[in-house]
Amino acid sequence: MPNPSDVLKTMIQRNPQIQNNPMAQNFIGILQSGDSKRGEEVANNLLSTYGMTKEQAMNQVRNFFHF
Repeated sequence: MPNPSDVLKTMIQRNPQIQNNPMAQNFIGILQSGDSKRGEEVANNLLSTYGMTKEQAMNQVRNFFHF
């Protein structure tokens, strides 16, 4: 049985919206490399762009996934 994480990665990589988006490809590369420092930099840049704190973003994630 395939690993669900691998199946999800394959589905994301094959998505044309991801394949044709250099920024999305960059994000995928960061996730695949496990570069947590670079991932945190990207997350902080996104938070800054949207004018959100980490706590606000985490609350939105919790609400979205009903945690």
